[in-house]
Amino acid sequence: MQSAAQTPSADACDRLKDSRVKAVCKRGGLLEVKKAMKIAVDRHNQNSRLRLECKTCHTDTTVFALNDRGWDLFSRELAPYF
Repeated sequence: MQSAAQTPSADACDRLKDSRVKAVCKRGGLLEVKKAMKIAVDRHNQNSRLRLECKTCHTDTTVFALNDRGWDLFSRELAPYF
């Protein structure tokens, strides 16, 4: 049985801006997004001087709300690795 974080929620997935992130969410829920994002951050950090971590873009790690720079940083720095 999947927990709420694992179960794709139409509301949780539909509020996401990026189609790639949205597809991962619909396939496996927020936990899959978290895993995919961690892989993207790790790949980015291997290839860039700018070091990213969860709190670089998110105000919290419970609901993963973005801070003021989050969307821009994702679009510029992480999207190529996602």
